[in-house]
Amino acid sequence: LETWKRAEDGNGSILRLRETAGQAATVRLRFPHGTVSGAELCDGVEGAVRGLQVESGVVEVPVGAFEVVTVRVR
Repeated sequence: LETWKRAEDGNGSILRLRETAGQAATVRLRFPHGTVSGAELCDGVEGAVRGLQVESGVVEVPVGAFEVVTVRVR
């Protein structure tokens, strides 16, 4: 996790994840102290790209080798 901030439009939080080991992976984000009702993969300026499934408070995010991904959670 590189960044966790309030979304520029005030609609949720933005998380930026960076893969540093050089291997594609699936990141599982858990929020034990909060409720996540929705999540989406975003571009670098917080525009929605596609929805991500939230199941039992866990969001799975695919990340490529050395990739930086932006995720919005609500």
